[in-house]
Amino acid sequence: MSVSFVANMLSSRSDSLSILEHATIITLFDSEAMIQEGNYGVQLFMLGGIAATLYLMGVMVFRRKDLPL
Repeated sequence: MSVSFVANMLSSRSDSLSILEHATIITLFDSEAMIQEGNYGVQLFMLGGIAATLYLMGVMVFRRKDLPL
């Protein structure tokens, strides 16, 4: 996650690195729209969907593992 944060920070600092702006998941979190009470439901829904998908994938991977506990 820190790589995404650094890429987002660098894209806002330099015009030559502006391609990194849309390459991170942080672009889905629109803090300005949240502060101004704008329309941010779609981005928030997408983030929730990505989080749920990754969580379920993690559950499936660890169920298959034979961990000696």
